[in-house]
Amino acid sequence: MMIFERLDRGLFSVDIGNLRKFVLDEVLPQAGPPTMLGQYFGGWSVWSSNGEIQDGWQRGELRYAATTPEQRQSLEIQSGILPSRAYRVPTPICRGPLADAMMQIRALGLEPSRARLSLLKAQGRSTRHRDAQDDEYCVRLHVPIMTSEAAVFACDEGEAHLPADGSAYLLAVNRWHQVFNRADTDRLHLIMNVVDRPGVSRFHRWEPR
Repeated sequence: MMIFERLDRGLFSVDIGNLRKFVLDEVLPQAGPPTMLGQYFGGWSVWSSNGEIQDGWQRGELRYAATTPEQRQSLEIQSGILPSRAYRVPTPICRGPLADAMMQIRALGLEPSRARLSLLKAQGRSTRHRDAQDDEYCVRLHVPIMTSEAAVFACDEGEAHLPADGSAYLLAVNRWHQVFNRADTDRLHLIMNVVDRPGVSRFHRWEPR
């Protein structure tokens, strides 16, 4: 399995300087503090289930610590986790270049949901986790906004840096993975769940079972 796939820039690209300036100068000063899931990881919702910036940050990966389907269902209920398709209500920060990026992705037929500005603080890391089982389709799209070469996605296939060059990157997250930011500056990505039914990617297409 490959670590990531970059979408053809003929299909998706953004002016990353314009997007970064908008997020740093207009969005974050008005959005308030991020919703944090730990010391280093958190952010702000661009699309949520109820239109609130703080919604959609339940720790869904905890479901996969369960050893039985019944335990998993119990964890979902306790955590208030909804199906991914429920997180499609724009929040107040979904405007300007952020809204334009979401429109591009929707126009490709990728069915985006649970879109977030994801913050990984300097010298931080996520837990090692998975977001679905091996046989479940679970793909995330990343548009890096602010990053450095010291920020990497790590999995069994190795480590890779996703550059902030205006591209969109697809990653399978039904495998064990972890994100590291070994830099002295924060990493900020626009991320979301997607489903590639139209087949616009080469390696992350949804296939019916």
